[in-house]
Amino acid sequence: MPLLEAILAKQRQFSLHEIRQLLDYDPISGEFHWKPRSHDAAWSARYAGKLAGRSTKGYREIKIKLQGRSQYFMAHRLAWLLHYGKWPINEIDHIDGNPTNNVIDNLRTVSSQKNKWNSRPRRTNPSGMKYISILDKCQKKYLVQVQRGAGIRLYRESFYSLEKAMAARDVAVARYRFGYHLPDTIPIDKKTVPVYP
Repeated sequence: MPLLEAILAKQRQFSLHEIRQLLDYDPISGEFHWKPRSHDAAWSARYAGKLAGRSTKGYREIKIKLQGRSQYFMAHRLAWLLHYGKWPINEIDHIDGNPTNNVIDNLRTVSSQKNKWNSRPRRTNPSGMKYISILDKCQKKYLVQVQRGAGIRLYRESFYSLEKAMAARDVAVARYRFGYHLPDTIPIDKKTVPVYP
């Protein structure tokens, strides 16, 4: 929780009014563009109307600089502020799992735990799928395991078929995750960047 508290403290430095003077947000495309600045013609000529921000670790990040204060903000948090008129108090989840898709209908405020539920499988997971691990490579035995935070097991069962493991996983996830899970029917190739469905 300290990370979220740091984010909330950073947000309080800038008001909705200040951010709206600097940025335009399109909730349909999820893009941000710089507004012209009446007090800075050179800046306006160079940046006004241009796409704001940069990509960092798969996310869009925008640097807000105002009256000697400057801070980087994640674009999805700015989208929430500009669309709903207030800073989010929880984490923001990209429903489709694509961190660059800041369309407002793709964003929801969630707890940290639910945000983790809707994440991609770890690259170290040999099966390439969430909640499914390989127990025995020789026998092709798969373990399906769904947990709640702090390692509390909600579901655990092993299968000799990947298809049966996936079907059991989908049932367990539907029962315990309540819509906070990305569908992944195709194992992720560890050598390529994941494609978002």
